[in-house]
Amino acid sequence: MFGISLFRTDRSLCLQTLILLRAEVEGKRVRERERGREKRETAVCVRRRMDREEGEDWVPLRARPAWADVVPIPQDDGPRPVVPIAYTDQFREVMDYFRAILAKDERSSRSLELTAEVIALNSANYTVLACNACMR
Repeated sequence: MFGISLFRTDRSLCLQTLILLRAEVEGKRVRERERGREKRETAVCVRRRMDREEGEDWVPLRARPAWADVVPIPQDDGPRPVVPIAYTDQFREVMDYFRAILAKDERSSRSLELTAEVIALNSANYTVLACNACMR
């Protein structure tokens, strides 16, 4: 009798385990589909943002009279960067001017406007966010 109830318990445990494993596999499939959907949505957002940035009539900082006295500091990735990043010309120029005002520790209204431009291009740049907060 004890052996039969043990068998039934083992069988029910096996069934429960199978059910849990199947649920876990299905959950992983759902999560993978969700991740795939999120990646596609992110890619669409990035493309829209890049299209919007390229379509706008952006005036380069070097062409603005207010920035004539600033010498931009280009990013130094060394002689042989491991993975060169393909920045847009707008992003590269804005960051070069940001590095220049950061080196001079300039705190002015034009610096505040520049940090706002950098944040618009890359809202995850904590250095710029901190500088922007200090200038307010």
